[in-house]
Amino acid sequence: MKKTFYLLVLFLATFKVVGQETEKVMPLKKNIVKTDVTGLLLTQTYGLNASYERLFGKKTSMQFELDLNKRYQSDISFRNFELYSGLSFRYYFNKNAYQMKGFYLAPIIESNFKHNTWFSHYYYQNVRNILDVNVGLQTGYQFNYKKKWVIDLYGGVTKNIYHKNWNHPRYTHHSQFNYRFGVKIGFKF
Repeated sequence: MKKTFYLLVLFLATFKVVGQETEKVMPLKKNIVKTDVTGLLLTQTYGLNASYERLFGKKTSMQFELDLNKRYQSDISFRNFELYSGLSFRYYFNKNAYQMKGFYLAPIIESNFKHNTWFSHYYYQNVRNILDVNVGLQTGYQFNYKKKWVIDLYGGVTKNIYHKNWNHPRYTHHSQFNYRFGVKIGFKF
């Protein structure tokens, strides 16, 4: 009787362990490289935008974004150079674990360095260097297309928590909200 009881417990324990292992299988594609196409479609900004997203847990991932832009406006002799970096921690609200798809919510921290130059007709030059640090919340929906391609629709709001203007050190910057939205296209590997 004891042997039968022990064999039954051993069988059930083995069945339970095997069932748990099949639930925790990680996907082969845990990385996504994306680029934002919103700037190309809506503005006259020329630059490089790249994002890297890595799956870390059941429904969590981390994304790092780097954006380098240049903008010229010849009618007012204006040049703008901008370097943006951002880090977000995403939580996906989908039913399937270990999938980077569906609705997500992401706290974000970002820094933005701007170098602006204006020229006048009298050869007067005005230069402004600004550094902003923002924190906020982003939400979106990420679609998978044919298991390798990704379309990410996102939007959010950030609040300025640090501002440094090297040309006007006494200038105190008020807290402002920045709104962001866009479309990213990426490749999963």
